[in-house]
Amino acid sequence: MRLLVVLLLAFNLHAERIIALSPAIAEILFAVGRGSEVVGVSDHTRYPQEAAALPKVGDYFQPNIETILALHPTLVIAQNNHAALLKQLQSLHIATQTVDLEHLESIIKTIDALGNRSAASQTLIANIKAVQQRYANRAPTSQRVLIVFGLFADLRDNIYVSGREVFFNEIIELCGADNAITATVPKQPILNYERLLALNPDVVIILHSNANAPVAQALKAWYALPITAAQNGRIITIDNDFIAMPSHRIAQSIDTLCKVIHD
Repeated sequence: MRLLVVLLLAFNLHAERIIALSPAIAEILFAVGRGSEVVGVSDHTRYPQEAAALPKVGDYFQPNIETILALHPTLVIAQNNHAALLKQLQSLHIATQTVDLEHLESIIKTIDALGNRSAASQTLIANIKAVQQRYANRAPTSQRVLIVFGLFADLRDNIYVSGREVFFNEIIELCGADNAITATVPKQPILNYERLLALNPDVVIILHSNANAPVAQALKAWYALPITAAQNGRIITIDNDFIAMPSHRIAQSIDTLCKVIHD
């Protein structure tokens, strides 16, 4: 009996206590079977339900270090833009891991790494690659697509869109279309009214899982614009919770966006 107690204590000492500093990281950890190791997540974690129920450590851009420390993590996993916080945690002898979720290939590599090349992670990766292959063989289209983040009724300024150095650009190209944004920087440009008109996209796809304006009111503003997308009735809103999530659910995002573009 004493030996059993010692073994159980040893096991518990070596069990990871992971904090996932982005919703995508939490989603991947649960999907590859490591959900039981996660003890804390970011405020915006909504999926799966088990992850959403865990203690929150602050929002994505400003995690609370005191809350993190109170959960006694053995490992904190974050994306590239948490470098300063991770350095502070390392000085407190807390192990950290940085993952890249900005491109389709790096998402796949992260799933592989966080899943320790398990059967579960390989299944998730195979699903993503199958969807990629499905659309890679489609005939290209000449449509110029603008992906917009957020639903706004006032289009005079601060229109956040996808640039060319993020996975949305790769999805647009995989779907056989072109990104209406041609500049390589920044990753998420901000447009004003004049710049939006100059781009004159053929398709506008608005991602708005957390809408900050009524859909009808925002669409009225977009359809009032003298752009090709408005003239051809090609302004589409998408409110799926997975659509901007760089996790294993990127397979669903690819499928959804390609269907919209080819409709």
